[in-house]
Amino acid sequence: MNRLRKAVRDYLKMRRGLGFKLVRHEAGLREFVLFLARKRSARITVNIPPPPPLPAEPSIEELFARNIQDAFFDFDKYDVRPDARETLTRDAEFLRRYAQVRVLIEGHCDERGTNEYNIGLGEHRAQAAKQFLVSLGISSDRIQTITYGEERPFCRESNETCWQQNRRAHFVLLK
Repeated sequence: MNRLRKAVRDYLKMRRGLGFKLVRHEAGLREFVLFLARKRSARITVNIPPPPPLPAEPSIEELFARNIQDAFFDFDKYDVRPDARETLTRDAEFLRRYAQVRVLIEGHCDERGTNEYNIGLGEHRAQAAKQFLVSLGISSDRIQTITYGEERPFCRESNETCWQQNRRAHFVLLK
């Protein structure tokens, strides 16, 4: 360390003697390094900081939340409509990619109809979604179903837009 201090002192004397001011910039640093190399009395070590850590891979919960979507149904029906087929097909692709994932499909209804009727309709909707996934090659052992009827609405307003959001097969990740 003493050699480096002496080399810096000598360099600064040399610069002052020539009428230069010490300026911190790249050219000045290059000149300083060349000066030290000529003196051969100091060693310079440059430490490069380590690269930033790689972003962590998303957890299975995050992947599930990003990729799995609910299937929606028409009023008083449990047959899988075309848009729900597309959604369930994408859900099946995710389930094929992540064979360790098990799901619970919840059958839901809007508020119209009796409790007993909606419990049965919710069960039919959950089963219809499950059967569609099974037809696409997903093992039925990985899928459980439950019905909530109208008991757990997603939306609480009384209009068609809200009711549509409540007529669904909702997916839950099982741990």
